[in-house]
Amino acid sequence: MPPPTAPIPAADRAAGNEDGRLGFRTPALLIGPWAVAGAISHTQFDHTSVLKLIEWRWSLEPLSVRDAFANNLADALDFKQKPSHKPLFFVPPGPVTPPCPSTLPEDEVSLASLPSLAQQFGFPIYR
Repeated sequence: MPPPTAPIPAADRAAGNEDGRLGFRTPALLIGPWAVAGAISHTQFDHTSVLKLIEWRWSLEPLSVRDAFANNLADALDFKQKPSHKPLFFVPPGPVTPPCPSTLPEDEVSLASLPSLAQQFGFPIYR
């Protein structure tokens, strides 16, 4: 017996969404230490599959009927595998940019003049 499905909103049904699960398509990549390299999952996931994973991981109650019956994104992960390597990223020594000047250029606005400048442009000032 198939699991019960979430109620289909009237606007979705009018748009031809008869099963209430498909909605619009969003391609996704699973990238992380437990993602299976080169694997393609043919399981139908949707945006609430992320919620399902969070709810499953921390034993939380579903937020709605839709995420209660969503496929769990964790089904596409392998928590038994150990990460084969940790990526290395080169971080250049700092500072990367020159230090800020100690004086303001003449065309910059001082912080004290901002309220009057805002009022000149029609922004209300609340005190």
